[in-house]
Amino acid sequence: MHVLLHSRLSSTRLITAYVFLAALYALFNPPYEAPDEVFHFAMIHKLATDGQLAVQDVNAPATPWHQQGSQPPLYYALSAVLVAGIDRSDYWETRQPNPQGVVGQPGKFRNKNAFIHDDYPAPPRGTWLAIYVARGLSIACGALTVYAVYQSARVIAPKQKSLALWALALTAFNPQFIFISSTANNDNLVTAFNSVILWQTLVMLRDGFNTPRSLLLGVLAALASISKLSGLTMGVAVALAGAWVLWKSRDWRGFIVLGLLGLLSWTLLASWWYARNWILYGEFFGTQTMLDLFGRRIPTPDLLTLIREEWEGLRISYWGLFGLFSLYVPLWFYPLMDALTLLSLAGWVWAVWRLRHQPILPSVLWIGVVGVLGIASFISWTLQVYASQGRLLFGFIAAYSLSMALGLDALRLPSRAGLLGLMSFSALMPFAVLIPTYAPTPPLDSLPASATPFYARMGEDVVLVGYELEDRLYREERIPIVLYWQVLRPVQEDYAVSVELVRQTDTRLGVTVSYPNYGARRTSRWQVGLIYRDLWWIDDPYWITPTFPSQFPMYFHISLWKLDEGRRLPIYDETGAPLGIVRLRAGGVAHPAPEPAQSIEGQSGNLFGPLRLLGYDWQDKTGQLRLTWRPIRSPHHDYAIGVHIVDEHGRLVGQADSEPNLPTRYWQAEQRYLSDHRLDFDSLPQGRLEVFVMVYSRESGARLDNGTPSRTLLLLNLKR
Repeated sequence: MHVLLHSRLSSTRLITAYVFLAALYALFNPPYEAPDEVFHFAMIHKLATDGQLAVQDVNAPATPWHQQGSQPPLYYALSAVLVAGIDRSDYWETRQPNPQGVVGQPGKFRNKNAFIHDDYPAPPRGTWLAIYVARGLSIACGALTVYAVYQSARVIAPKQKSLALWALALTAFNPQFIFISSTANNDNLVTAFNSVILWQTLVMLRDGFNTPRSLLLGVLAALASISKLSGLTMGVAVALAGAWVLWKSRDWRGFIVLGLLGLLSWTLLASWWYARNWILYGEFFGTQTMLDLFGRRIPTPDLLTLIREEWEGLRISYWGLFGLFSLYVPLWFYPLMDALTLLSLAGWVWAVWRLRHQPILPSVLWIGVVGVLGIASFISWTLQVYASQGRLLFGFIAAYSLSMALGLDALRLPSRAGLLGLMSFSALMPFAVLIPTYAPTPPLDSLPASATPFYARMGEDVVLVGYELEDRLYREERIPIVLYWQVLRPVQEDYAVSVELVRQTDTRLGVTVSYPNYGARRTSRWQVGLIYRDLWWIDDPYWITPTFPSQFPMYFHISLWKLDEGRRLPIYDETGAPLGIVRLRAGGVAHPAPEPAQSIEGQSGNLFGPLRLLGYDWQDKTGQLRLTWRPIRSPHHDYAIGVHIVDEHGRLVGQADSEPNLPTRYWQAEQRYLSDHRLDFDSLPQGRLEVFVMVYSRESGARLDNGTPSRTLLLLNLKR
């Protein structure tokens, strides 16, 4: 990239860089892991198989192409021609949904793949090869878009190459544009047509009417309208530009030729599709039928509500939200692009002011009008359906990139630095986001030294042979566990792993059920003798909420499930004896305990080894005694707390020993912890009673020294 920027910065070199990056995205983003790609390719497959357009029926069973059968067909038809000769007999095998796939939740850690991908990257054969070919057509459309944006900038300012570089950078190296333009999606074709229309219309605004160009604009507008309905918007934009040229030049002949050629082109190339919609559905556009299939937005929000609820998702999905809206790019990128956008808006106002007496001003304002038309059509659609996705604005990306470029260039922000920064960031995303998400962990030949050996056979074929787990105190972090699996013989079933986090009372705190590797592997593809590393997180920290007790230990319960039957596989140890369940110690949770009602700070004998007793809360009606502790250093051992009741003759008449709410091995210096004890008050004898506290080792029973001969502390006096 450094060499590229310091050599002759030609559009060809930069477009080649875009194509290379888009090919990387296409390779490392698995099939169908992009918005609606599974439905778009279903339309391609249908056309390539039977040559018939889809007929949408809201009362019929769901079709593989779903709502995309209502879309204009040009992209699907072109792709179908390209893939028709490819063997796609494995098509249905490639459409294996991940039962626990997470869609539209980028903050979640698990199951980012909506579909199962046994090979990564997908090898170029069968249906996968056909998908790559369709993606190749999309990349070609993206390259044409980038070229059109670059040339549009050159039309506006032929001698100002920095403007062209900014416009190209904001298009070609927008990570989301690369991502979408590397997938099978009809957005890419209409984006290319619209961008070329914008370029040629700018030439018309500069040079006036020209019959060959008017024919080209008419053909392009017709092709755009049969690629996606948003292509119709550019026809309106061309008409507005033509009206301006007419007003400026009084060239009625040129204006009429533009209109007639546009109407003729649309009639010959696109009108049949809209007539078909009227015949089949009683509507020209087919949108109501599409909404019946896709689902309408009920109730329809007002504009302010729409902006308030969906602006966040729109802005991040314009710059970088991969997968099925499930993969963030590094979070610092979004505020950076927000700042760049705000700067560009301020700069655009300044640029318009500077150009107020220049002949290029109408072209600059017309680009803004195209952007507004794109936003208006987008809002109109999203008021009807949940679809606030940045990619839906890409049909007008030429207008947005050019407007931003005008603003940034007016502020004299360095275009080469912006180009290098966006290019470098986009180049890293396959390696920083896509590959770490979708690539399964490679199998191992042996259990690593970091793992704790374990044996639990689940069912007849699968064995848990080890695990890695931190036995520590957690606060609000995700809690990880690594499992190591092995199969005794080839497995025919696809089992799901259940990882359940529980308290010591088996109260559930969180649970995750998924195919291994969070959907990246299936047990039916495991090989005998190899060991499969399986990382899990519990990332829904219910346990930190105040509704739960503040301090307790946790455990993982591990099992395998046969999802289609809804049953857990039986578990056995090495001898074949039933285990019941695999229970692994998972550390503890501790919120700071409150100050005790009765403080004994400063009282002699309240320090037991590393544990200082701060005070207590006593409920005489219930016999509940709560002790509050603060260690002066971390104990690293488990201690029990003894509470003894002695009568006035020195005889032991009651006892309420217990372990602390959280085992003391988790206690940290200078934090408050609790132990709860219940005295059976009704069973105690009448008279004066004394309550003593002691601390002793769970292993040896030896009491910790507190500076007294008996190693006990007189806590309180009672009377019955």
